[in-house]
Amino acid sequence: MKAKHLTPDELTGYIYGTLDDAQREAMDAHLIECPTCRANLDEQELSKRKISNELGAVLNIAALAPQMNLSAMVPG
Repeated sequence: MKAKHLTPDELTGYIYGTLDDAQREAMDAHLIECPTCRANLDEQELSKRKISNELGAVLNIAALAPQMNLSAMVPG
């Protein structure tokens, strides 16, 4: 009997390290045997990297200028 594929939530837990040791070991064993789940994991990891990079770019654009401080932003 073939094991079911890992869910997106399970893969997210794997990527973000929110699984306990037993869960991670079970998923490691499954990923060794399942090319479909490995591909899904790769896709989710790529999406995570893209989101992180895009968020970082937005935050860099939105960063306050060095001369800015709270008193400069609050109306007097």
